[in-house]
Amino acid sequence: MNAQQFFAMKERCLFCDVIRQEAGDAQRIVAENESFIALCPFAARSPFETWVLPKRHETFFEWNNELPMLASLMRTILSKLHELLGDTNYVMEVHSGPNLTAGKQRGYWKTVEKDFHWHIEIAPRLRGYASYESGLGFHVNWVPPERAAELLRGNSTI
Repeated sequence: MNAQQFFAMKERCLFCDVIRQEAGDAQRIVAENESFIALCPFAARSPFETWVLPKRHETFFEWNNELPMLASLMRTILSKLHELLGDTNYVMEVHSGPNLTAGKQRGYWKTVEKDFHWHIEIAPRLRGYASYESGLGFHVNWVPPERAAELLRGNSTI
């Protein structure tokens, strides 16, 4: 299910629900400040995958006016990843809302400002893909996200 389908069914943002649930449970939270939360997602595709999301619903990264708070949390997360994993490579993706003008002209994205929540995904590359991962298109994560968050918070040792 994608964010638009979730919104059509529940009339609320999927990502806001994830933030609410994760904040209540706190097992997969890595760090947070007043404006942003960083967590290891429940269905992480790779070990120590971390998402950073604004706590307030926002569709577009470029509309955010709290970038110093984001920079502070990103520095914390990247430092924690470095402390735990060393000089590993990682992929960082910023998922922001689409171009509204072009989409609305084509009849797309009628609810995007309500259903999509921008976020950043950070995925460390600890090893190459195995043949079944690249051939079949699914990922294997050998570190449960709860354990990854615990290690990144510094509450445990490997």
